[in-house]
Amino acid sequence: MSMIYPSQQQQSQQQVFPGQQFVSDPVVANVAMQYGSQLADQGKQYVHGQLEKYFVLGKLQYYFAVDTAYVLKKLGLLIFPFAHKDWLRKTSQNEKGEETKAPPRLDVNAPDLYIPTMAFVTYILLAGFALGTKNKFTPEDLGVTASTAVVWLSIEILLLLFITYLLHVSTRLSYLDLFSYCGYKYFGMLVVIIFGLLLDSTGYYGALLYTGTTLVFFLVRALKFDISGRERRSSLYVLFVIALSQPVFTWWLTRHLV
Repeated sequence: MSMIYPSQQQQSQQQVFPGQQFVSDPVVANVAMQYGSQLADQGKQYVHGQLEKYFVLGKLQYYFAVDTAYVLKKLGLLIFPFAHKDWLRKTSQNEKGEETKAPPRLDVNAPDLYIPTMAFVTYILLAGFALGTKNKFTPEDLGVTASTAVVWLSIEILLLLFITYLLHVSTRLSYLDLFSYCGYKYFGMLVVIIFGLLLDSTGYYGALLYTGTTLVFFLVRALKFDISGRERRSSLYVLFVIALSQPVFTWWLTRHLV
């Protein structure tokens, strides 16, 4: 037994697993590593593409790519759009050399979400101040005002999407574009509330008339290149629904503050 056992141990150590020589080949190992690296890169690109498809974080960066010069020009355009002549969107090249729409800081005609967001937050605070001047302010009013504005904006966007689908009107506008254009009314709402606080109902309705007119003019000129349909009447209908509804929502969300 002492003579047989060592021989069996040596035989077990000399046994080679199937494919062991194939795997130990350096050429084969190099090819396998390259193939695995390619699979990993493809998987990374796929995951990244799916994230960009279902999440809007990357898209949101475009709408907040603003600077001080853009903000001042855009506010001036919202206040007095009648002298503006060139309403066409500009284009630029991205990192891949592809032609895309220029970001807001390079094009005053581009929609942004910075101004609507800041105007929305200011509207909530100004609404609280307006209620305080009437001795009707409570901390809960800020939450109610914010939630009410968000709900009405969401209903507005959903209705616009439904109307465009119902009338077979094609548009190059994304839902973020719609949030941007519909969100510009919050800036007009600030003007309306301030004039209402300073000049009572006369200032309120005077500012409402002016800001409503400028906003309708701005939206008609800015959106007419992005909305098209089988019939010109359908396109015009959608365009004027978007534009004319903004003064109505402005009045609805500010009427109780003055």
